[in-house]
Amino acid sequence: GAHLKARLEADLHGNRSIIEVRGLGLMIGVEFASHEIAERVANLCYQRGLLVLECGKRALRLSPPLVITEAQADEASRVFVRACAEVSAGTAA
Repeated sequence: GAHLKARLEADLHGNRSIIEVRGLGLMIGVEFASHEIAERVANLCYQRGLLVLECGKRALRLSPPLVITEAQADEASRVFVRACAEVSAGTAA
């Protein structure tokens, strides 16, 4: 959990669409500037095989299984961060 949260915090730093990365253990939430941005990121993640859950109006939750490996956490972070970057840049389909 600490590894995944640290990766997300580092890789999302500077993205103006992100308000906060928070969490405890493997339940990690990312709050966005608007519901629309969160929804677009969630849809893009889904299209790329990463399931995230809506958490409130402007946040998404990552809650992987307790048996996740560090490599799997890195891949989930990569997919999520790329989706955030594309939505923020307006390049997501």
